[in-house]
Amino acid sequence: MGISLKGKESRHRMRIVNVLNEQNQNVAEEEINLLKEYAKLDEDGELIRNADGSFDILDIKEFKKQQDDLYNEQFVINDTNLDESLQTVGKLVIDYDEELNNKDAFIHDYICQQYENHKSSDRNHLEE
Repeated sequence: MGISLKGKESRHRMRIVNVLNEQNQNVAEEEINLLKEYAKLDEDGELIRNADGSFDILDIKEFKKQQDDLYNEQFVINDTNLDESLQTVGKLVIDYDEELNNKDAFIHDYICQQYENHKSSDRNHLEE
């Protein structure tokens, strides 16, 4: 789903993309640390790869549980400096009306649902 944007919309999109990339990098680092807890390591504490490129996980069941927990942790962008950027990107996503293939349509729908849930949650907080 490539959208050509200029000016404010492009800047706001890139701010959100940068935050998401940073979080993705954090999760990747946490996954490496998790692997180091459950896989065989060399004498320097580095992961040992098998011939096929995989790792020799000592307790695969527990590793998978911990990995699932890591992947299912909720990440919320709650930086007030990004509020305007989130609003801009949310509007772009909600208003997007081009045809999407299956994968992009699924992702678009998911993002729209999250945005709508967030807006609904904000309205509920204001009413309290």
